[in-house]
Amino acid sequence: MSGRDSTPGIDRTATGGERAGRRRRWLIVVAVLLVAGGCAAVFGRSVEPTGPGSFYDLSPTARLGVPGSILRTAAVTTTLRGATVSRILYSSTDRTGNPIAVSGVLIVPTGPTPPGGRPVVAWAHGTTGVASACAPSLESDAGIGHIPLLHDLLAAGAAVVATDYPGLGTGGVHPYLVGESEGRAVLDSVRAAEAVDHGSSSDHVVLMGHSQGGHAVLFAAQLARRYAPELDLVGAVAMAPPTDLGALLTDDIHEAAGVVLTAFAITGWTHTYRGLSPGDILEPGTRPLVEQLSRGCVEDTGQGLVDLPGVVLLHHRFLSSNPSTTPGWSRELIANDPVPELQAVPMLVAQGLSDKLVRPGTTEAFVATACTRGARIQFDEYPGVGHFAVRTAALPQTLRWIRSRLAGTAVPTGCTTDQIGG
Repeated sequence: MSGRDSTPGIDRTATGGERAGRRRRWLIVVAVLLVAGGCAAVFGRSVEPTGPGSFYDLSPTARLGVPGSILRTAAVTTTLRGATVSRILYSSTDRTGNPIAVSGVLIVPTGPTPPGGRPVVAWAHGTTGVASACAPSLESDAGIGHIPLLHDLLAAGAAVVATDYPGLGTGGVHPYLVGESEGRAVLDSVRAAEAVDHGSSSDHVVLMGHSQGGHAVLFAAQLARRYAPELDLVGAVAMAPPTDLGALLTDDIHEAAGVVLTAFAITGWTHTYRGLSPGDILEPGTRPLVEQLSRGCVEDTGQGLVDLPGVVLLHHRFLSSNPSTTPGWSRELIANDPVPELQAVPMLVAQGLSDKLVRPGTTEAFVATACTRGARIQFDEYPGVGHFAVRTAALPQTLRWIRSRLAGTAVPTGCTTDQIGG
């Protein structure tokens, strides 16, 4: 049998690079056809939130009031005992200062209000998507089942508030990993908690977040002094926080889950920053698939990230250039990196040493720089723990640390680093 292939229409004299390029183009074509054919149905494999309803809609002429003002509340029936649960719609501002509405959920213990008022813990969730239907508060229990340490925090007498972030629940596209937007939404959720529950007090506020939520917490902490100076932030917990977005996108593109996160970022940023064009960084023909990916929702535990349609096909390559070196994109990436010099709030940072999405070295570098600039950080590293598992692994340390902050225990100056378990 001859090794010569006489299949018509294929040029066997092409170089390896040319053949690889053609193969990528064929994969892109197949991916787009799959999307057009209805493959998006598997988005529901991970999570199927109810579409946003009238609760999340506001008239274009509605007066939003000052940031943190309550626009709407609705009681939520859950199996949670000893607390009331409410969906909330509150006012905030976008990254440029324009008033917007943001949704979320508030959980308040039913016990007596302690002297001085109830402390507030603000939870910032990890990635769920960029489409409005991806808001955690849209779930049947308003998403409270995904809030870590909820029962312990309520038992400690704290009210717990969880923002959806702008564009999740409310209309538009979520500005994914846009720090100013996330941080303002987190801080205004605390103001909203006080507006709903008059027993809550801004004198003792702790912020807590994982992954995207860790990024949001770092920005909220650095924004608080100028954006919400009346809030007394006594601590912030950031688990696996993205701190170098350029490195994040460059490294994560080699992981299937990273493909999805990058697609979310491209969609969210091109809607947020009008000067950015996806065509500057995407391979020709991949934009429809990126947009299709961005219509899906996933749990913030990572379940379903690799199940979304087209991930394997895009994994071969869909970026034509590195965003961190592309004009326009590189500027905004840097602008959305948390600033180590501005981390003035006592902080607990938890990082899994087997994390393949937020690399340990990146978090270590951020902490080291912040500590040389006077930050007070307890840095806990978890050997053998990955990106999503760190949220569970860090809970015992996190609970002890939060209880100390709420109790008013003094925070030592300087930084400490510990390896937990392993």
